[in-house]
Amino acid sequence: MRICFLITGFADGGAQKQSIFLLNEFQKRSDIDVVLIHFTEGVHDELLERDGIEIVQLAVRSFYDWRIPFKLRRVLRRTRPDVLLSWLPNCDIPAALVRRAHPKLRWVMTERNSAYPLKDPRFAARRLLGRLADAVVANSLKGSHYWAPVVPEARRFTVPNIIQPVASRPLIDPPTVAIIGRLEPQKNVEAVVQAFVRLAARRSDVRFVIIGKGSLEDQIRAAIAGHDAIAYLGFCKDVHEQIGRASVIVTMSHREGLPNVVLEAVAEDRLVVASDIAEHREVLGPDYPFYVEERGDPATIAGGIEQALAHRGDTSALDYARGRLATMNAPAIADRYIEIFRQVCAEPN
Repeated sequence: MRICFLITGFADGGAQKQSIFLLNEFQKRSDIDVVLIHFTEGVHDELLERDGIEIVQLAVRSFYDWRIPFKLRRVLRRTRPDVLLSWLPNCDIPAALVRRAHPKLRWVMTERNSAYPLKDPRFAARRLLGRLADAVVANSLKGSHYWAPVVPEARRFTVPNIIQPVASRPLIDPPTVAIIGRLEPQKNVEAVVQAFVRLAARRSDVRFVIIGKGSLEDQIRAAIAGHDAIAYLGFCKDVHEQIGRASVIVTMSHREGLPNVVLEAVAEDRLVVASDIAEHREVLGPDYPFYVEERGDPATIAGGIEQALAHRGDTSALDYARGRLATMNAPAIADRYIEIFRQVCAEPN
């Protein structure tokens, strides 16, 4: 079976790293031939194993270049794949446009989130064209439910993320609280940073770290100016190292797909203070004690952080999540994707 894997590039982000983990596993399979199609270079390029894969970089002016479908179609004509797998929203529209020109091709679309701005025409177009997909593979139940109005249940699948095995490390002092992720409104980082500012004023025994880049960087820098206990580190490739150095990880997202930082924190035996949303409950379980209901309130977030710090040596609250992670290894996840590919290829057009 030949798979064309379409992605914009391996920029900073959990979804991009997940695609690399999956591509690396596909290359180990003797019955799978992989062609990677991408647009740009990215910070995670070095993680990709390249010996068993054909790589095609399309020259484009932007992710919205009108020539993308035509360039993509030329590659598909030459490589003649069985399945086109599109990864991330910017790839789904060109994939849908070329799907009709290749009657024998099966298009599998992935969903790495669970909600989008209602009035954004890009996502409205994606939702409209997504009904043409032979399958939609979401990494969370809520992501799958997003497509329920337009894609039948028989063509929707839920496959979780890949978690790379790590050796958990002992806690170190002084305690460090970290937020790791894109500095975007969806991640609700401004409320977390305000909670850090409140805690820094009364907890001289705790350090705070902000890791990531995004459109809110200037606001974050301004908010922490003069607070020596709060460090902004920007983008860091060594996320596992940063999680291992922390005592508590904070995520107050308004919405997620399957949250990679939460999964990686659990793998490192680190408590997570999380917004009380369905995507976090899917990982951490219904009875997890460190949810924050009022995710927009810095005072409530600060209280949740202090509660987790007081229990940082006891990670029994992570038992439910550990059970989830036990099945999220690369071979098992790749097997599930391949099973879906074979299923859609076996169905008549």
